[in-house]
Amino acid sequence: EDANKAFYASLNAMFAGDMAPMDAIWEHSPDVTYLPPTGKRLAGWKAVRESWQKQAKMKMGGKVEAKDVRVVMAAPTVAVVTATEVGENPNTPDGPMKVSIRATNIYRRGNLGWKMIHHHTDLLPELVK
Repeated sequence: EDANKAFYASLNAMFAGDMAPMDAIWEHSPDVTYLPPTGKRLAGWKAVRESWQKQAKMKMGGKVEAKDVRVVMAAPTVAVVTATEVGENPNTPDGPMKVSIRATNIYRRGNLGWKMIHHHTDLLPELVK
């Protein structure tokens, strides 16, 4: 639960242009994956980080929160979290964008604690181009 709260804090910091918390919450391994609301599939920390960096540079602002959070321990070192992401990004190229999408987050516990290894959201039609 703490790792998931840290992810959403890092997401909101990223919306303001600060990548440091996002770097800290993710595991930096070649098997991490991200299926963003644009419809792409990214694999490996380098590709995942590049996507977050691109979003951080946009400085979309606003806030997204996890609602209806459910945590399942899939194994002693793997947790699966499902939630609904709700919020708004006021500074997108097309103007304010409301967010209400389903999300799945997977965390793995290692030497550095719980780190995200997967984030998947529904598509946001405004971002699929």
